[in-house]
Amino acid sequence: MSNNLEHAVNKMRRQAVLQILYDCYPTPKGESLIVNALQDRKDLQLTRERVKKIFAYLEDKGLIDVLDNGNFHLAALRPDGIDAAEHHKTFDSDRLHHNRMLRLRVLSALDALRPTYLGEQLILVYLRSDGDLDLSPPNIARALRYLADRDLVELSEDGFLARIRSTGVDYLEGAGDDLPGVARPARL
Repeated sequence: MSNNLEHAVNKMRRQAVLQILYDCYPTPKGESLIVNALQDRKDLQLTRERVKKIFAYLEDKGLIDVLDNGNFHLAALRPDGIDAAEHHKTFDSDRLHHNRMLRLRVLSALDALRPTYLGEQLILVYLRSDGDLDLSPPNIARALRYLADRDLVELSEDGFLARIRSTGVDYLEGAGDDLPGVARPARL
């Protein structure tokens, strides 16, 4: 296989693995589950060993965290991995906009009710008038996990409650850098 073709195939494999990890975020996945999930993609020719190498590559790039228990590896996306998956050319732009807005509105809800820790259900109640968003407990949980991974919110030890951190307040007030995974609040 020529170097250019090999590079293109490896890039396609990495993107496919990244997409599987994105779809199950924040739950980690092992090599075997990735291979099984992509078994219909014969063009990828994925094996556990190939997925292990992809995990190492993506971890080195800072896109995933990998836990090695000796028998298998578990991988979970980091915030930069989520951003990479969402900004890939194959990602639906409407879904990207939806995810960014959902994260912003969840952050705004936590800000409006601070310093109280809130659970998914209270956030859903607060945001119920936002009919343009897919407001479901799993989507709220994913948004909270992303915001926590970006240090904008703090999760309780059990992971079921969240509150906004000072960095989240700063972001809403327009301070700091733009984050690719969170819409920027409108400036007055």
